[in-house]
Amino acid sequence: MFTVIEIYNNCSFDSSFRSEFGYSCYIKEAGLLFDTGGNGDILLKNLEAAGIGPEDIERLVISHDHWDHTGGLKVFFEKNKYVDAYFLNDFSEGLLEAGRKNSSLNIIRGWTEIYPDIFLTGSLGDDIKEQSLAIRSDSGYFVIAGCSHPHICNILSFIRKFGEVKGVIGGLHDVSDDDLRSLSGIDYIAVSHCTKRISEIEEMYGPCFKKSGVGFVHRI
Repeated sequence: MFTVIEIYNNCSFDSSFRSEFGYSCYIKEAGLLFDTGGNGDILLKNLEAAGIGPEDIERLVISHDHWDHTGGLKVFFEKNKYVDAYFLNDFSEGLLEAGRKNSSLNIIRGWTEIYPDIFLTGSLGDDIKEQSLAIRSDSGYFVIAGCSHPHICNILSFIRKFGEVKGVIGGLHDVSDDDLRSLSGIDYIAVSHCTKRISEIEEMYGPCFKKSGVGFVHRI
């Protein structure tokens, strides 16, 4: 079982955490931080609220090159220069250079296991390149998405080549009718951050929908 703590989110859940636009979550058992939110000081304060020190983080994944997912990176690197980072070659040269200077940088080029039962999709999408996490459980995969710019229907279609998808966590951004339909059969839907049509998702998949936000703890 994995424990996923939402560290940065504009959707509020726990008042001891500061809510601000952006997204980040932490997978405790893997010491893995997924994205860094939009502001480094808020990231550090919310990590502290969760009982996590920057030095506790062994792995860092950046989903895509947008400020609300990379804004905390500079401050994080000031506190931790020993992290294994997982970026895409599609990122800007400035972001890649920051990774090279401040971490042990790994460029993800396809479906890759970075910790036992934790996988990265590699680069998906056309205009905005993005990678998502897929956590393998006994019942199937749980997907963690930063913004789902490639559309969640395409992300899920890719991951379903490897097994059944049981859960989706994170941001879905633009949500098409195909995206709505692609969530059918998923038991755990905890979408937030930038997700559009979220009320429709809750209405369609009510028993499976979880109202998450910063400070929310998923056990998957």
